[in-house]
Amino acid sequence: FRSVLERAGSMQTVPGKIAPDMSSSVALQCRAPSRRLRRSTFRRTRQTVAGANSQSQSAFTAIVPSTEICKSRSALAHLAATAPREESWEVGGSCNFLITSSRIGLRCACVGHAGPDRYGVFLTEVLAEENIKLHPLISPDDPGCPESISERTLVCFVLTDGDGKHAFCSRYDLGPWPLLGGVSEVDNIASQALSNSSAIFVNGFIFDELEDAAVRAALITAKEHGAAVFFDPGPRASMILMDSERAGALRNILAIANVVLATLDEAKTLVNLYMRRDSRSQFDELTDASPQSSKARLLARVLLEDSRCGAEWVVIKCGPRGAAIFTKDGFEAWAGSPSVPVRDTVGCGDSAAAAIVLGYLNIERARRQDMKDTVLNYASNSTLLHMLEETLTLATTIGAATAMGDGAGRNVATAEVVRTLLFRNDKGQKYGFGIDVDAAMRAKNLLEGSVANCK
Repeated sequence: FRSVLERAGSMQTVPGKIAPDMSSSVALQCRAPSRRLRRSTFRRTRQTVAGANSQSQSAFTAIVPSTEICKSRSALAHLAATAPREESWEVGGSCNFLITSSRIGLRCACVGHAGPDRYGVFLTEVLAEENIKLHPLISPDDPGCPESISERTLVCFVLTDGDGKHAFCSRYDLGPWPLLGGVSEVDNIASQALSNSSAIFVNGFIFDELEDAAVRAALITAKEHGAAVFFDPGPRASMILMDSERAGALRNILAIANVVLATLDEAKTLVNLYMRRDSRSQFDELTDASPQSSKARLLARVLLEDSRCGAEWVVIKCGPRGAAIFTKDGFEAWAGSPSVPVRDTVGCGDSAAAAIVLGYLNIERARRQDMKDTVLNYASNSTLLHMLEETLTLATTIGAATAMGDGAGRNVATAEVVRTLLFRNDKGQKYGFGIDVDAAMRAKNLLEGSVANCK
């Protein structure tokens, strides 16, 4: 689901996102399948389908099917035929990012596809409740888009055991690709929304949904009007590398992106994208043998120093240990992740990205306020480092707050929960890479200032 974000108040348009991913349409979350598909497929561990927000006291243990089973048309057909009730539905993926962004003070608008079916109506209503505008990606009278596509909202089934483990089943793994075939360009209204944005956020699922030409045209339009592009390859990165056509599309986005966000594994895939095949195994051995912090630095620097990658920042996500930001100018910042009771890690990276967008735009605004200084010396180097630290601290705290909820979508972090965690962090508690007391205080101020400007 594509999205564009704008700043409220006196600020001009701000962050945004263009790109649906498998759970950014509508996710139907089940604790376990309610019926057997085949005797050897889904084990009948529960008699009912429990939604993302429900609490079950059953003594039965749900078993999440294997990836191989979930990536089959028979599994998808079974789940579609036995879909849970609406109380088990949730939005996800790009919507996780959008909802979090809206909650931390960014005005958001979406450019995406929601069909007239019940799932599309649900998705549209949820976004409206979170103050997120929707601009149709596909014009109703577009002759190039088949009715079978324009009339249907993409749906992903999320199977969970209620204890943090989950699996996905959707058309993203089955095709035919692109899923929104026939969409070769962005609608005029959607294009205008992109042109009015300050930032666009894209994830790797877009390669499953749209033709490369449409993606590039949309991003170039946004950049020509001053928007920054944020790209998170997501879990599809390794699959993209095996497809020469998609690998080319990935290179195109990396050349355009201002900020790249990735886990260690995803970053390694991106580095391999630029390496000769015979050099990959040697590089993989080198990074695998390195400590996590050294591996993050090495991967980020390889990307930043490659002329084919246009990124100014590379953000490496290291799970419960935290994250790090590396800049083309040679700066780096690290922040740990608060220790919280984890219920579900789905959506943590999506929601944390909202803080990266907010922090990046905050720094760019500071640059513009003092154009008399050199590119780096708009403020002292220490001030820039502090701003990077507060951005990252807010991001890891938002990710942790999301992990405390059941599923993602409307259950992602709220400003109130994030504020509470930051207050705890600025008491000096250290987690993972460590959370600086002053950085936690500054992150809290960044959050409160953004929320206040939105009112």
